[in-house]
Amino acid sequence: MLPETWQARIICYQHPKGEIKGFVTSLVDPKMYSMEELLSIYWDRWEIEQSFGELKNSQLSGEITLRSRFRRR
Repeated sequence: MLPETWQARIICYQHPKGEIKGFVTSLVDPKMYSMEELLSIYWDRWEIEQSFGELKNSQLSGEITLRSRFRRR
């Protein structure tokens, strides 16, 4: 069950093309989690996700594959 309230922090940055972009995180304490650290982690994760995407694309020969998971209760 989800809590009634949830605290979040938005990290905004200016893209080299001038656009303002950002992401939401539950790491709300700026003293413990600086914006610079969070951006560094974000960019590391972005590189990993891009690599996964390239692997999937090459393994699937560019075909679109839909996947779902059925759960019995």
